Amino acid sequence: MNELILACATNNGIEFVNSHFGDADYFDIYKLSKDGFKKLDRVINSSEEEKEDENTHGDPKKAKSLSKLLKDKKVEVMVGYKMGANILRMKKVFVPVLVREINIEKGLRMVQDNFEKVVKELNKGENREYLNLNK
Repeated sequence: MNELILACATNNGIEFVNSHFGDADYFDIYKLSKDGFKKLDRVINSSEEEKEDENTHGDPKKAKSLSKLLKDKKVEVMVGYKMGANILRMKKVFVPVLVREINIEKGLRMVQDNFEKVVKELNKGENREYLNLNK
């Protein structure tokens, strides 16, 4: 695998949202390889509609809505500053990557520097874990 499709949780396109991944206004979609990254698209977080009805933290309806939204864009990796309780559901479909770097470009470089580790986790299928690149 030479490239990955990532979704970055953001409200402004420059910084990761300083909240749970699913609380972002947008997801900026990037293609990333060992050689660099390129922004492909911006998706409005329509799973926010589910948030209004969310009765419990980590609501499965919100996870399902968010999962469909990202799968439609061929996303394989979720990158964020913080993750919520739905990370347990989302890791079955995506590789959640936690970066304690608020700047998206710097966070993408962290993922790029750990490209092989991310691919290895992706290949584990539903048994994958989230990656914390801050260790």
